[in-house]
Amino acid sequence: MGKPNIVFITIDACRARALGCYGFPKNVSPNIDALAKKGTRFTQAYSSHIVTDFSRVSFLGGRHLVPNDKLDFIITQDVIDGFFDTGGKFLQEILREQGYSTYSCKELSGWRSRGFDYVATDTYHKKTFVKKFSSVVSKIPFFSKLAKSAFYMALPKKVTDGVRRTVRGKKETKEALSLLKNHDRDTPFFMYLEYKNTHMPYGVPEPFASRFRDVKDDRLFLDVIKDLNFSSELISFYKTVFDPRENIADIIGRYYGAIAYIDSMIGRFVEGLKKQGLYEDTIIVLLSDHGESLTEHDIFFEHCGLYDVTTHVPLIFSGKGINASIGEGFVQLEDVIPTVLSAAGISYAPDSFDGSDILSGKRRDFVFMEESYLQRKQSIRDSRYKFIMAASKKAALCRRTGKVQGGVVELYDLVNDPDEKHNLVKEKQEVVVKMATRLRQKVADLKQEGEKRRIAVRLKSL
Repeated sequence: MGKPNIVFITIDACRARALGCYGFPKNVSPNIDALAKKGTRFTQAYSSHIVTDFSRVSFLGGRHLVPNDKLDFIITQDVIDGFFDTGGKFLQEILREQGYSTYSCKELSGWRSRGFDYVATDTYHKKTFVKKFSSVVSKIPFFSKLAKSAFYMALPKKVTDGVRRTVRGKKETKEALSLLKNHDRDTPFFMYLEYKNTHMPYGVPEPFASRFRDVKDDRLFLDVIKDLNFSSELISFYKTVFDPRENIADIIGRYYGAIAYIDSMIGRFVEGLKKQGLYEDTIIVLLSDHGESLTEHDIFFEHCGLYDVTTHVPLIFSGKGINASIGEGFVQLEDVIPTVLSAAGISYAPDSFDGSDILSGKRRDFVFMEESYLQRKQSIRDSRYKFIMAASKKAALCRRTGKVQGGVVELYDLVNDPDEKHNLVKEKQEVVVKMATRLRQKVADLKQEGEKRRIAVRLKSL
């Protein structure tokens, strides 16, 4: 019996509650829902980080990386060096050693591309005359303001949307289908397919862009953030992303439209697997790197804050050898690699990863999450409480809004307050102490495990 093909489908910034199989009432994800119905859907899967770079190491490296104190959306060199220095390997590296062909349908560079035989070329970011000219004009305040006014007032919104937003998805899907068609059938393959339409500014074509616009909020987005006293720098940033004529309902509707558009691409890809006779021999893993806040907690169209809208993600295993079932209980993205390797019949050292084979029934008592992009906070969540803590007020200060979001220390009773609106820090001191102790112990355990791995690597080199 041959090794199964393995496909990872990742949807950037897709919150679990936005999919039909996770309870969303609109028909935005029929193809994803079909995968969930045939496979195992984990109901309580959580991202460990809320930026893509760190999450990618979670589900492709099987490890939780503790960031340093520098706020950034990318992994710094010292942190990624710590991963490799402790024997860390990516799934594609492991699979290639097992005889797999490895394909990335997304452009990846540097350490992110390790282990891939083929990496796509991203033509979206190639510099053009228009982009170069725009970058020069934007540096001259008078001309920049004049150009923006002419851009919005003289051109219809349909035209400005087309200029502002690149609609991705078709190119990646076409490339994936081409790889399937030309693949050597005597060799198993691993394919990484990533969709980004659900990432701000939610680039999606019609009819998807307006199909799911049913939120009754006609306030202009830029007026809303002005009323909330967002900084002038932040408002200027949002002006580069969203059209001043857009209201909250437009943007939220476009987010759900982006999910529906991606779902249609996934449907095309699955049909391609079937057409090439590969579907029955393939394991499909569908997940998101993190969720997205769509105005909750006054966080607008951003993955900031360790609330469930941002950390609770879809995780679905479907295909060869995967039973139709519902996976209850806490799991995290670090559990993906050991689960995939077990499903593929590939042996591994359990202490190589910070996760377990969750298809075998293993679960966590709680999940641990952190952020180090716009603010530096850490969190643990169990079935009753969510605890979020920053080391100081300075660490809790959001560098985009200039405010402390939620508090330096936060505690929410998720049974009675699932939307995490009422901070119980003053009312539940004993719970705060218990959760803070557990959080600090978790961080200590991660660091200790990293040191043990580092020593083990050094001993092997002697």
